[in-house]
Amino acid sequence: MRDPGEAGLQTMVSVLTDPVTETRTAEDGTYSFASIPGGPQTVSVAIPDGYVTLEGETFFKRVTLEDGGTATVDFALERVTPDTAATFLVTGDPSPFCTPR
Repeated sequence: MRDPGEAGLQTMVSVLTDPVTETRTAEDGTYSFASIPGGPQTVSVAIPDGYVTLEGETFFKRVTLEDGGTATVDFALERVTPDTAATFLVTGDPSPFCTPR
């Protein structure tokens, strides 16, 4: 979910499985994966040029999925420019994470 006034950001999101599964975020910053196996997973976001993670955030997060379960993993990034700073959210789609659509 996004706070009022926050914009989405298009970037690449990966789930580190064997093999690695990747997807691009939509224009609004949402993303989802289908058919990710249950168990411990690491979700990472590619940080575009001109952006950094917010203080206390990382570019990867760990989650444990139940077989057929769902998970939401969000990343908060900040645009770094000489004259402005803006906050963007890359958010996991709350729809099924492990089941085919």
